[in-house]
Amino acid sequence: MQQFLRKYGVQTTIHFVLYEVDGVDLRVNAVDAGADCTITKDEGAETTCANDFADEGTGYSLVISATEMEFAEGMIYIVDSATKQWLDEVLKIETYGHASAMHAMDLDTTVPTVGEIQAEMEENAASILDSISDLLPASTIAAASDIPAMVGTNGANTTTPPTVGEIQTEIEENGASLLDTIRDAIQHGTYGLSAIETLVDELETRLSAARAGYLDNLSAGAVALASALTTHDGKLDTVDGNVDAILLDTGSDGVVLKAAGLAADAVDEILDEVIEGTITFRQAMRLCLAALAGKTNTGGTVFRNTGDSKPRITATVDASGNRTAMTLDGT
Repeated sequence: MQQFLRKYGVQTTIHFVLYEVDGVDLRVNAVDAGADCTITKDEGAETTCANDFADEGTGYSLVISATEMEFAEGMIYIVDSATKQWLDEVLKIETYGHASAMHAMDLDTTVPTVGEIQAEMEENAASILDSISDLLPASTIAAASDIPAMVGTNGANTTTPPTVGEIQTEIEENGASLLDTIRDAIQHGTYGLSAIETLVDELETRLSAARAGYLDNLSAGAVALASALTTHDGKLDTVDGNVDAILLDTGSDGVVLKAAGLAADAVDEILDEVIEGTITFRQAMRLCLAALAGKTNTGGTVFRNTGDSKPRITATVDASGNRTAMTLDGT
């Protein structure tokens, strides 16, 4: 990689060398095929350079336009796009002299000599002092007549510092007024101590009233809660009495129903409940009893009731003894 420093946004010419593919000797007759030179600016997209590099004999040159030079850091790649005739080369360029350059300082600016700086100061020092004087209040600037009294020979300060006695006298003269000012501030009707005490008393009164109100609310709430509990207790007693009455009326001890507790009409409703098709529970019990305990005739295809007064079940069977039709009488 060959590195260069150039001014930002200014056309420049870069001189570089190329090496043979074996990396030993310089390549002296390379030709840019039109796309062998590309550039990237500040890690942007890679594009073909505006100009082809030129053969300068032993080395080569590449003209980079002003627009192409608008970057902080640029990378130029010299790569043979056909069969390799030289080793790939990279040229790195850093720019200066612009806010967007890698180095903002303009290296082309001439630095003044010590003599030039001294001459500039001698020429402009008076005007600079005049400008400072114009900006300062007049009361802060000493008159020319005061300077000798302030500065002695060779700049020595001749002002005599005050003695201890003079300092004490100054304090005694001005201390009273200072104390008066402090006392007035303390006794101020709006901001003084008495005003603060009044505010504190008012705050305590308000807090006491608020606290009393909260306690009253708590007390009233407790009374209301006790009353509500009494009311609910009475309602529970009523429910308990109603439950006892229900248990007594139904003949239940709360777990098992007593046989004597069911009325005859209730039993009839249970027995006359249809359980399948049109057959009631009562009729089903009669049919079961006939099948299990009743007499039979006609080869066991007819089952009679236990009183032997009627057939309950009459079956029609085929030659194999399979039932093909049933006549039931559960009445």
